[in-house]
Amino acid sequence: MTQGENNELPEILFSQQTKKDYSRVIGFDLGSSSLTCSLSTDKIPATASVFQYWANDSKNESHFPTCIQYKNWPLCNTTDGIKVGFEGRPQNSPIETGDVYIPNIKKYVTQSIIQGINEDGPSGSLVLSDFFKAVYANFVKAFKRLNEKQEKAKANRPSSNEQITKPYDLDDCRFCFAIPDGLTQKLEYTNLIQAAFKEAGFLKEGNNSNRLIFVNDAVAAGYNCLSAPRHFSGIEVESNCLVADIGYDSAKFSVIKAQTIDATSVIISSESSGIAGYWSVGDKFKTYLTDRSETFNLDITKPGQINFVVDSFEKYQKIKIDLNNDKERTVFEGINGPVDVCNADLREFVFKPFLDNLFLLIYKECQAYNIGRIIFRGQYCDDPFFIQKCDDFIKNSNFKRVPKCVVWEEQPKYMVSNGAVLFGLRSALPQIPTFISIEPLDIVLNGDQNTETQQKLTKASSKPKGKPKGSFAVGIDFGTTFSGCSYADISTVDPNNRHEIIPIEKWDAAQEYPKISTALRYNENTGKFSTNWGFNALKAQKKSGDLNLEFFKLLLSPKNVEKFYGKGNRIIEENRNRFFMVSTKPNDEKKTKRVKTLTPVEIIAEYLRNFNTEIRKILKTKYKLSYKDLKLEYVITVPAMWTEASRLIMLDAALKAGLIKDSSETVQLISEPEAAALSCEQFMKNTLKLGDDIFDDGLTFIVCDAGGGTVDLVTFRKKKKNGVASIQQIGDGTGGTCGAAHLDRNFRKLVQRFYTEVMGLTNPGEEFYRVHMDYFEKKIKHNFMPSNSNNKYRIKLPPFPVISQVTERREVKDFKSRCRLLEKNGVFEISENDIKNLIFDPIVEEVLQLLGKQIEKSSKSPPSAVLLVGGFSQSKYLQQKIKHYCNERNIEHNCVPPKGVTAISRGAVSYYLEPRLVSKKSATVSYAIQVDNPEKINNKSHLSYFIRKGTPIDMEETLYPQSVYVKYPGSAVIALFSKDDEVLPKINNRMEPFQPSTERKVNKIVEYVIDLPENSSIANGTIVKLDVTLKMAIEGISLDIQSQNPLVKLSKTGQIEKANSITFKRIEMAPMKVNLDAEKVRDFNIFSIFSSKK
Repeated sequence: MTQGENNELPEILFSQQTKKDYSRVIGFDLGSSSLTCSLSTDKIPATASVFQYWANDSKNESHFPTCIQYKNWPLCNTTDGIKVGFEGRPQNSPIETGDVYIPNIKKYVTQSIIQGINEDGPSGSLVLSDFFKAVYANFVKAFKRLNEKQEKAKANRPSSNEQITKPYDLDDCRFCFAIPDGLTQKLEYTNLIQAAFKEAGFLKEGNNSNRLIFVNDAVAAGYNCLSAPRHFSGIEVESNCLVADIGYDSAKFSVIKAQTIDATSVIISSESSGIAGYWSVGDKFKTYLTDRSETFNLDITKPGQINFVVDSFEKYQKIKIDLNNDKERTVFEGINGPVDVCNADLREFVFKPFLDNLFLLIYKECQAYNIGRIIFRGQYCDDPFFIQKCDDFIKNSNFKRVPKCVVWEEQPKYMVSNGAVLFGLRSALPQIPTFISIEPLDIVLNGDQNTETQQKLTKASSKPKGKPKGSFAVGIDFGTTFSGCSYADISTVDPNNRHEIIPIEKWDAAQEYPKISTALRYNENTGKFSTNWGFNALKAQKKSGDLNLEFFKLLLSPKNVEKFYGKGNRIIEENRNRFFMVSTKPNDEKKTKRVKTLTPVEIIAEYLRNFNTEIRKILKTKYKLSYKDLKLEYVITVPAMWTEASRLIMLDAALKAGLIKDSSETVQLISEPEAAALSCEQFMKNTLKLGDDIFDDGLTFIVCDAGGGTVDLVTFRKKKKNGVASIQQIGDGTGGTCGAAHLDRNFRKLVQRFYTEVMGLTNPGEEFYRVHMDYFEKKIKHNFMPSNSNNKYRIKLPPFPVISQVTERREVKDFKSRCRLLEKNGVFEISENDIKNLIFDPIVEEVLQLLGKQIEKSSKSPPSAVLLVGGFSQSKYLQQKIKHYCNERNIEHNCVPPKGVTAISRGAVSYYLEPRLVSKKSATVSYAIQVDNPEKINNKSHLSYFIRKGTPIDMEETLYPQSVYVKYPGSAVIALFSKDDEVLPKINNRMEPFQPSTERKVNKIVEYVIDLPENSSIANGTIVKLDVTLKMAIEGISLDIQSQNPLVKLSKTGQIEKANSITFKRIEMAPMKVNLDAEKVRDFNIFSIFSSKK
């Protein structure tokens, strides 16, 4: 499958028996300067995690230097005389007379293969053996520490029934080693590696068969890219992708021939692989110096002089060289003094020849394989000149198909070792199952049919009992501009099993507000986040390179944000262009400066890390607990329109932020309007005096969440069925970017225009404007209510800058405000009418339009109440306008529940304390597996649906079964897809041809490979029937695969256990690029759209 034309190495995969005997895979990438390794995780499906336990004194590193010293060679024959890795570096073990120092083991070994035995130094086989003995010893020590850590965690677990992560043991590992793709003597190289592994102890006598396999490093890099979620990698179905690994030693290429599923996709090594890598830039620089030795006063008869300058060039940070500026020069150190080189020469004679040759080869690959996407990897790929040349290459080449170019930024240093693991996890005979039938009946589980499941539901929906001291349920309202938190002490309960829900009312001594700014400070120069976050991120004095990051929540689900808030929304575009993308616009300063691409996960994780630290600090102080005693169980609210993938990104960020410390802590998600609705239940019943008959069954109400950045509206109906109360969403929500922050934006814009355009000031400064904004925030914004007298607001200006009294007011045509300066230009005055007409009304009118749209959507079930929650809900003017709007439409109740600012975080805690039915009435997407349809000879590939979008769902737990088959001894590939149909499909239309959507309406959720373990009593070609069942429940969706052949046991690929039935629980709705261990995965509960008992 991965056989390239220039690749003499046959592809060998691990056998089923090897997978059974050795459950964990270790991938090795022996690089020029360091060895990196990755391990297969216990996560299902298994993925790769970087090994980060190379001992360097008291620190752990993620790489192991590929250097070795033989002290007093050849007399050294003891361990003390051989220094390997960190110990072998000259700075740690100075080189003395008689020592042999090998800085690049990979190069030394490959040269020994090509050139033969080195009589003056150790053989390549000896060097590899000694090196991997040190590697083996490091693994033994690291695995011991990891197991001790696991045992300690196990002792602290509240339940002994939890599945435990397998102990780390080298005797339970199989190995996949990446070899240089351009090496011609691959067989000799692999033989040396195999011998070294035996000498080192990785391979034992008598059990070596198929335990060590090899993969080309270019192909391994391709597997790493293929394994990433398609929405992240951009790899398209039935399209070819070129992976260009621009390494120091060589540039390597592999071609991914992507299919609908990874297991059947093909990766080949390109025949262009193995060309000179980035080192050749230094070689070209040496030639340049040699040809101009007289100019630079270098003596070519003394090679040391030129080599010294080349070494200085090698160490120089190339990213600092502006190759587009012909007037600049770069200075390198020389033996006889500095060597001053023109940047134009560096471009034309050093860098450009290397890149021209590189892109010529890439062009040939693109034409040969009709490449649609190029993924670059390598240190030089971050260079601004490389990015520019890449852009020019795409524009100026005559392609059959113009490819898109991206730089891989997800752990680029570990692509090969991760890819080696993923190659080692593959199955030799993957099969897309053949369709047999779909069960026509949806099976509903109840107490009579499935007692065990009913008990689980009862347990999940019951009120939480008392937990250990320090246990808290924490609701997090992660908002666009402000975020809030509420909590309940769940370690104790009162006689009525009630818990008080307490919002955090104060986050900062200087701020009387129950929320904190959703803001961070990031420095472009250092590439690091500042310690300033929240309020401080916006107020602390900026340093050079500082950026304030705000509104980043809007970019978590760009597709749905665009759909919900409008395509081309100016606010969203501004934030997207500001710090998430490298601009490709001409004359943009980011064109010449490589800015690190920040992902939503990185930013939100950083924010949640700070947010969570503050929560723990508050709880620790208030309840006089130690940090160790705190056990927090989180419910995070997310927008209702977020996709399942966006919810998983949120969970990913929560994990990276460290919200889960151990198995006693959990994270759940609930939608913001659902949380708001739950927080308002008692208010509607007690304050609005709604009767039980209306309140329990038939009440329709709109929740208007007016926040800082956005305003979102959703309609709900209270229902009661079989004695079970529920809150059910009706139809889709409505939303817009018209939150309270846009009042600030309008006021700031008006003030700036007044001073710069009307008064002619050039740059008053940020502090000057801050005085105006602070006044607006404290004196106007929240309590604004226009009167008939047209009052005036007056702001005393700071002493600087001084505005001359002779400055005359200019007339600006479209500036409508009559604001002015008084008292010798020391006071700014603005009228109440200007605040109303120019600041508030444009935003409030937009909110009323959204409310009108939502009422219209609910025309079949007119709402009885409109509940206003969120930070903007505290605006007196907004409250008045909504009340008037509702009265005109005969909506009897329109009000702001108490503590409306914290309603969402309180509702999140309320959900934790008493899980209730909060659901939509229909499936939001269709779910299917990919099958071959035997009735369609020319187009076998089909999607076989479990459930279609729009199907009503009101059961506690529903099963959707269908039957497929595979032929023994192949591995069944069960790939679950979701499809977001624009037009609701017919519910009974359960089979359709697979047509990969260019607009990504068809998304692969997860892919499982089910191995059929070896059994000599089963003939090859035997049909094995599998029953595949999708289960939908409150905790999310799960898949159950059951073998109908009693002789055929099933095995999760790479796992030891075998059974007739395998269940994959809590399937991640879109696979995120995150390495989790098993115990952490189990703690995630994705709050789904489906029901549970009250």
